[in-house]
Amino acid sequence: MLTVNDSQRSLVIDLSHYENRMDPAILQLNGVALPIIKCSSGKAEDTGFRAHATTALKIYKKIAVYHW
Repeated sequence: MLTVNDSQRSLVIDLSHYENRMDPAILQLNGVALPIIKCSSGKAEDTGFRAHATTALKIYKKIAVYHW
């Protein structure tokens, strides 16, 4: 059985065009270690990707992105 200690856990949040606004400073203050941002779906870029990525990189050194 896999055992995970609290010190091994990280809080992440998934963001896409469904979230109109995102304040990375508030996310970080509330313990979010990493934003995961939807960059595309099918052949189209997610309409919120560039805004979310630009905003997140003002606070976070790294972000993660995904394609759906």
